[in-house]
Amino acid sequence: MVTKQFKLSVKSQVTVPESVKNVLGIGPGDAICFNVTYGRVEVLPVKENKLSIFELGAKYKTTPKKKVSIADMNKAIKEGQKKVAQRRK
Repeated sequence: MVTKQFKLSVKSQVTVPESVKNVLGIGPGDAICFNVTYGRVEVLPVKENKLSIFELGAKYKTTPKKKVSIADMNKAIKEGQKKVAQRRK
């Protein structure tokens, strides 16, 4: 274990040493998380799941309950607009 001492800037910032960034596998623009337990701080990298739009589509694919026509959609929009207009009166 390596312990180093750093000072906070006026804006409460500290520069993460290159050796620590290498251990955590982080770089510019990456997120980190601070876990504070019993007065000790643990710094962890935030690993984001970066999925393509196609992977997201496949992951959340749902089957429509019923088919809706354009006319039905337009009707629902007009009904919603009427309700909003009535609330504003």
